[in-house]
Amino acid sequence: MEILLHTFVPLIRVNVTLHEMWSTFQVELSWSNPIGIYKTELLAAYSGIDGRLKSLVQFVKHWAKARKLSNTQQGGMGSFAWSLMCIYFLIKGTHPPVLPSLQNGTFAPEYIQGINVGYSKNLALIYRSDNKEVLYPHFL
Repeated sequence: MEILLHTFVPLIRVNVTLHEMWSTFQVELSWSNPIGIYKTELLAAYSGIDGRLKSLVQFVKHWAKARKLSNTQQGGMGSFAWSLMCIYFLIKGTHPPVLPSLQNGTFAPEYIQGINVGYSKNLALIYRSDNKEVLYPHFL
């Protein structure tokens, strides 16, 4: 376990090992970060639209970590920034776009600490690629 106090929000980093798969991965927990849940909600909404986003984000994060580009202590970009870059690419960098922009158009703004965290939740439902029931109804 490692406590990171030099980051934008304080973090606790823990390495978790799954014995069934014999694999280890890092988990970071934050506190004093009320905007964090909205960031997670937005990523979940985009991931629900097209499953390729998750694969792309995992690949890019692995690529960035292998090249030491994701160490925020040394000026690298964090996990959320890499995720946003992948979302932007799938909205603007492909023709036709793989993802719609949930943050353009008409939606009710939601302000947390002066930051608009709102997005089009109805559009997220319309474009869901799996046509399954919404897994996180409390987000809507």
